[in-house]
Amino acid sequence: MKPRHHIYLSESRSAELEALANDSGAPKSAIVEDALRDFLRQRGTRELDQTFGPRFDRLQRELVTLRRDFDVLFESFAAFVRYELTINPPMPENDPARIAQGRERYREFVRQVGRQVEARQRKIAGGESEVLP
Repeated sequence: MKPRHHIYLSESRSAELEALANDSGAPKSAIVEDALRDFLRQRGTRELDQTFGPRFDRLQRELVTLRRDFDVLFESFAAFVRYELTINPPMPENDPARIAQGRERYREFVRQVGRQVEARQRKIAGGESEVLP
């Protein structure tokens, strides 16, 4: 059994409820219950928006910044690779000394990137180190 509630409505709200009940054929209590349920759900949504909205907005701004930074980094890397491939002649295929030198340079590159990532630093604009947040 449903609990009974006594509520007071203004004359105009009461007339609107009566008209809606007559037009739809639904009982007034069902109409009020549906309206109250929808109102309470929206209230919860508003509370969630108030609580998490600023955080989501901040995350969205950070994602936009990260995307921009990634695009700049990717384009810079692509330009560097194109430049290097343009100015450096191809290596002779059977030159073990140059192959070994290339491998050592690559290992040093990977070590350097690893150190920078581990230290949470990046080198941009004139070689100045900037500590990442």
